Amino acid sequence: MDIQKEIAELLELIKQKRKEKSVSQQEIADYLGISQPAYKNIELGRTSLKLETLYKIAQYLGIDVFAQGRNQKEESLIAVNPTDLFKNINDLKKEQSDMKKSQNEMKKGQDDINQKLDELLDLFGKKKKK
Repeated sequence: MDIQKEIAELLELIKQKRKEKSVSQQEIADYLGISQPAYKNIELGRTSLKLETLYKIAQYLGIDVFAQGRNQKEESLIAVNPTDLFKNINDLKKEQSDMKKSQNEMKKGQDDINQKLDELLDLFGKKKKK
């Protein structure tokens, strides 16, 4: 399914649940710490929606964010297994950490090479071009 269509459906579900619970846009806006027009733009899909904001809105409206399958979509916002989600987040954090270590090792190696090159150039009485 098209991601824009998915987002539109999520926003429609939020709007529907808000109205079912007789919650005003202003109430949710106050909860989120934003203006009512800013919240209205969220519901209308006119502004980007961070996952954190989506989660807060869902909590406020009592919507289960993490459902265990597509058949529960009417009562949920995201059909995903939370265990898998957190595993993926942890995997990404580890990968990011590993990449930082590799970058640091490469920088150290580059610094070592530059130092050796400087020593060789000094040995032959020449200066390195910068």
